[in-house]
Amino acid sequence: MRHKKIYFEAGALVADHFSGVGHYVQGIAQAWDQYLAQPDHTVLQDKHHTRFTTTICASKYRVSRFSKFRLNNMRTKGFPLPSRLLHKFVDQGLLPPLDIWFGRGTYFFTNFVSYPLLKVPSATVVYDLSFEVVPQFADANNRRYLSKMVRKAVYKSNLVVTISNHTKRQLVDFYNISPKKVLVAYPAVDKALFYHRSDWEIAKVKHEYELPNNYVLFVGNIEPRKNISTLIDAYIQLPHKYSKHFPLLLVGTNGWLSEDIFNKLESARSAGYTIVRPKTYVEDIDMPALYSGAAMMVYPSHYEGFGMPPLEAMSCGVPVITSDNSSLPEVVGRAGLLVKSTDTKGLSQTMLKLMSDDSLRASLTEKGYSQSQKFSWDTSAQKIYKALLEL
Repeated sequence: MRHKKIYFEAGALVADHFSGVGHYVQGIAQAWDQYLAQPDHTVLQDKHHTRFTTTICASKYRVSRFSKFRLNNMRTKGFPLPSRLLHKFVDQGLLPPLDIWFGRGTYFFTNFVSYPLLKVPSATVVYDLSFEVVPQFADANNRRYLSKMVRKAVYKSNLVVTISNHTKRQLVDFYNISPKKVLVAYPAVDKALFYHRSDWEIAKVKHEYELPNNYVLFVGNIEPRKNISTLIDAYIQLPHKYSKHFPLLLVGTNGWLSEDIFNKLESARSAGYTIVRPKTYVEDIDMPALYSGAAMMVYPSHYEGFGMPPLEAMSCGVPVITSDNSSLPEVVGRAGLLVKSTDTKGLSQTMLKLMSDDSLRASLTEKGYSQSQKFSWDTSAQKIYKALLEL
């Protein structure tokens, strides 16, 4: 029986800061690992007369962190460099071809950038093209870096994986590549965690983080691309009896260029509007209950490669208002209310409509549950895995 190896680069999974990329890599890796132990995988190997093995990789100083994810059916291997030095060598083009160290196989790079290889196939995940199509919302240094490195990765990789059909179309158009080279593998939520929580769990989280009742929820980094300024402007246009009954809760870490956002927030507070942030960082384990306690989720982002918060909200039984741009209509389908991200009045009117119509909120809640079920880590992981076997 032949032997085919896949090397799964997963530095984002064991990084010091666990980002949205880390969550995606975790979802794919855990579903992939479970598939390797299933009878279907044994049948696949018998069909190809090949033994397939997956080795998950990161800096050798961090591979021990993989243990908490319980990837029992993957081997582990470490790059012989610290993460910072590894990234520096990649950035400067000084890293020797990876297959010299690890050997022949198919290499899967999960964070926008591919590493040098000699003569083996590879795939790279590109999550969005925000740094190219909405550069005004990207940090200048990060924009220049990604513009250079992603272009290299797209052209050198045999396959590009992305997370929405919208981003696929942008990749094809911007880099002038064949649609056949781009595979869409959606993110999903962990259905064992993201579901509507009990009143007791909701009350516990509200008490722990000192949250108001009946809040309008935003989840995301506090930065210009997320369009929080428009959200605040729309919120303070609400009739007072509604804004008083529905406080606005902003959950997320401070991003770049957030000073103007916080100035607007303080100005609204001074005018008597209840706009709050949790007193401390909200742990991931508490997010489902925090979602479940919301009257609605409002996510007016200017651009997203996918848009996880609306999907998480729908999974927890929360009606969603979001923007009509980029991938967001793809995420919510007909289960959410869509507005233009630049339409402050339209956003305010849509929020008011949802606040004042109990039957609409109930209808969107049911539709949201159904929409969220369309996204599966198992489906996406197997889709990527089987595509890599064909390279």
